[in-house]
Amino acid sequence: MNKYKLEKNLKSGEELFFVSAERTSDCSWMRSPLMNKSETRRMISGLFNNSDYKKVNVQSETTLNEFVDKFDENKGEWVKTHYTLREQQFGAIYQDDYEFFCEEFGVNLDEIQKVKSARAEYEKKVAESKVL
Repeated sequence: MNKYKLEKNLKSGEELFFVSAERTSDCSWMRSPLMNKSETRRMISGLFNNSDYKKVNVQSETTLNEFVDKFDENKGEWVKTHYTLREQQFGAIYQDDYEFFCEEFGVNLDEIQKVKSARAEYEKKVAESKVL
């Protein structure tokens, strides 16, 4: 997706989607973030009609912004982790890209009810603890 479409989609206020699928011919993944509904429909239709793709997955970008919960056995309760569902499912690079494009296009993560990953701060704390 080109930068113009990314910017337009991010600033649109529409619900955006992340589409992924596995390509069987070369065992690779196709991933396409920040797509609006019409782009998502077209892509899904193409993937479902192409026998080279399987495991087609569509996620709401809003859902992918949520922090992952995990059960803390010491506390006996569920707690928020330092990473988002996007990072858990697709890797940190996709969270970094998401935050980069939001920043580059002047999209305030708070205004669109999105979160910024706490991973960078967490990694900094881990690095500092190793120095001590």
